[in-house]
Amino acid sequence: MHRDTDSTRASERRGSSLSARLLAPFASVRADEAPTVLLMAAQAFVLLTVYYLLKPVRESWILPGGAELKTYAAAVQAIALVGVAKGYDVLARRVRRDRLVAIATTIAIVCLVSFHAASRAGLDVGLAFYLWLGAFQLLLIAQFWSFASDLYTPEQGRRLFAVLGAGAAIGSVCGAQIARVVMRVVDTPSTLLLAAAALLLAVPVLTSIAHRRHAPARRARDAAAPALVAVPEPVDRGVVARVLGDPYLRLVALFTVLLNAIATLGEYALDRSLLDAAAVAVAHHESPSVEQYVGAFKADYYSAINAVVLVLQLFAVSRVLTAYGERAALAIMPVFVVLGAIVTLGASMVLPMLVVLATTRVVENGLMHSVQSTARQTLFLVATRDGRWSGKAFIDTVTWRAGDVLGAIAVATLAWCDAGTSAVIALVGVLGVTWLLVVAALGREHRARVALARG
Repeated sequence: MHRDTDSTRASERRGSSLSARLLAPFASVRADEAPTVLLMAAQAFVLLTVYYLLKPVRESWILPGGAELKTYAAAVQAIALVGVAKGYDVLARRVRRDRLVAIATTIAIVCLVSFHAASRAGLDVGLAFYLWLGAFQLLLIAQFWSFASDLYTPEQGRRLFAVLGAGAAIGSVCGAQIARVVMRVVDTPSTLLLAAAALLLAVPVLTSIAHRRHAPARRARDAAAPALVAVPEPVDRGVVARVLGDPYLRLVALFTVLLNAIATLGEYALDRSLLDAAAVAVAHHESPSVEQYVGAFKADYYSAINAVVLVLQLFAVSRVLTAYGERAALAIMPVFVVLGAIVTLGASMVLPMLVVLATTRVVENGLMHSVQSTARQTLFLVATRDGRWSGKAFIDTVTWRAGDVLGAIAVATLAWCDAGTSAVIALVGVLGVTWLLVVAALGREHRARVALARG
């Protein structure tokens, strides 16, 4: 019996060592960390694959109601997420974290089956599904990173989060490609059942991770968590008050709002230039329609972004975080936004605006979904347990959508003023400078948290 046990353990050690060697080109992973890292990356892969599988379903159900309906639904979603975040906060305070993740995943599966049944019954579920998928996308992915922040220490997070992000990046690419095939061979409601079946795979993966979980450094830090908080956290305060009352989380929330507002404005500037170029192409008979020109351009655009994200996530993110730390990594994209706005305004005088904007937007989106995204997740490694779960869920849902709303308000104002594309780019540059100032303040607060954690 003992021999069998020893043989099993030896086999597990050999497997762990092999996994660590396979991951070596992408991140510094120790042999004892490799199995859990791979399982967490698989979890991220499943979540993003499911989301990108469901995105075409969302579009096919919401767009027949008109483009305006989709715009209004996005605004409603921002409001609805406040209630979702508060409900999640109540649940997070009452159940164990691994059980919380299992419950939320199970609820998502039940919702998918329910939407399938409602659609089969002939009900119009387009708006409801649009609102639900937005909450699913933000909340379950935020929850995944909360679990990762619970699992790893700050030092581990700098090395290992890049691998988890790579799982998510590969899931995005694979999900989009799977959706292209599935939407052509399976009817729309059945796609929901495929997504539900994929999510079922996430539950046993989570159970395996929970059983493997060994983080004495994390548990010791959680025991000293009150020392990391500059303000008291009475349990009778709502999640909104707790986030706004914590200087650190408040800065993370402001950082997130500016991140999304700048991204919204950048896409608006690109879309304006794209529509102008499409109109010219149609007028010169270079394209049969505006829709075809835009569709072909966007396909190439998103493919380029996915390629940049995957390369950066696999080969750059872990090295940047390990060598320079979270604070330097967070500053990379704001610096690029400011410099990109300056270069775009100058280069557009001699090159087509669409070419210049597309190039800068591909690089900016590549940074946003790799270095920036992973560095932002590491910010929660030095937050309290409540901040890592309830606080993060609020920031990654409500304040994320608040950035969309702020960007939409800016777009509406610019359109009302009949401002040109150059004015939009100039505003992006100004917001980029503001974002840099927030990054500097957040860096100081992060440094203080790290110092307190080290005692």
